[in-house]
Amino acid sequence: MNIKKTLSILLSVAMLISMASLMAISVSADADYTYIVYDNMSGDLNADTGTATTSTDNMIIRVNGGIFHKYASYGGYAVAQWQSNNKNRNLTFELKGVASGKYTLTIGTVDVGLNYRGIYSVAANETQLGTVDFAYPGAQAGDSTRHYVDHEFNTEFSTDGTSNVVVVLTPNAQNEVVGGVTRPSNQCFLYNITLTRTGDYAEPVTSPISTVDGASIRLGVNSGLRFYTSVDFEALEALNTNDDAVELGTLIAPSDLLGDDELTFDLDESNYIDVKYTANEYWNTNQIVASIVNIKEANLARNFVARGYAKIGDKYYYSEETSTRTIAGVASAFIADQNSAYSSLDATTKAIVDHWAAA
Repeated sequence: MNIKKTLSILLSVAMLISMASLMAISVSADADYTYIVYDNMSGDLNADTGTATTSTDNMIIRVNGGIFHKYASYGGYAVAQWQSNNKNRNLTFELKGVASGKYTLTIGTVDVGLNYRGIYSVAANETQLGTVDFAYPGAQAGDSTRHYVDHEFNTEFSTDGTSNVVVVLTPNAQNEVVGGVTRPSNQCFLYNITLTRTGDYAEPVTSPISTVDGASIRLGVNSGLRFYTSVDFEALEALNTNDDAVELGTLIAPSDLLGDDELTFDLDESNYIDVKYTANEYWNTNQIVASIVNIKEANLARNFVARGYAKIGDKYYYSEETSTRTIAGVASAFIADQNSAYSSLDATTKAIVDHWAAA
C-alpha cells in the first residue's frame, strides 16, 4: 500500500488570499506524494533581489528573486514568484523522502482572480517535462473567481531514492498588455504538486553506440553520403552478459519520412535502409561507417538522418544522437575546407562534387 505524504504549501501573489480559495485545490486520490503548498514554513524572508530558501520536514523551497511572506490572517506563509524586467525568477521545490521509482509529475494551480497568467517550463531531476500555460479565460477584470486547473505531464522521470527530487519551474520572459498597461505575464499562484508512481526504478543504461554529428562525401564507383558511428566495445561487452550474438549497423532515412517518429526498426521498412557493419567498413579502431550511395538528382538537397545501433541477442541499443545532413551541404563544406582533398581531385570527380554542391 502506498504511503501518503501530505505537505501543505501556499504560493500566492503578495495579497491576502482567503481560506475559501484553499478549498479549490483537490488532491488526486491515487497520488503517492501530495504537496499542497501552504503553512509549516519557517522564516519571513524577502529575497526580491536574491535567492531565498526555506524548508520543512518534507520540502526545501528556493525562490530566485521571490519572497516568503507571512499572512497573519491564517498564520501561514506564502511564496511569491513572478517574472519582471526579463529576469526569470525560478521556483524550486526539492522534495524529500521520495522512494525510488518512475513517477509522473502533476501540477495544479489556482489563480488569484486578477486575470494573471503563468507560462513555465517544468523540469524534474534535470529532465525537461514540458511547458505549461496557466491561463484562466474565465478570470476577466473584476472577476474574483478562483479557477482550478490540473496540469499533468506524461513524460516520466526516475529517481533512485538516494537523493531529493528537484522540481524547477522557470517562467518565460513574456509581457502582456492588460488595460493599456504592460506587465509581466507570469505571476504567482496557489500550487498543488503530486507525484504518482508509475513503475519501478530502472538503472539508466548508457548506449554503447554514439552517432557522430557529421558526415562526409564518399567518392568512387559507389559515391554518396557517409555517416560515422562510434562503438564503446567495453560497454558493449558489459551489456552482453549472456555472450549473445552482436550486430552493429546504422539506419538511414529521409528526414521528411520520419515525421515525429524516432528512427528505429519500428518504422515501416520502406522508409529507411539498414547498413550493417562489414569488415571493410570498419573505421580506425572504434568506429563504423555507413553510406547511402547513388543518390538521385532529386534527393541531392534532401535531408538524410542516420542513427547507429547495436543488437545484442534480441535487444537493440540505439545511439542517443542522430546526424542529419544533405549531400549538397556536405559537398559545399568539402569544397570550402582548405584542408580537404578537393584541390587534388581529378577533373571528372571535381565536377561531380561541384554538381552536388550546386543542388
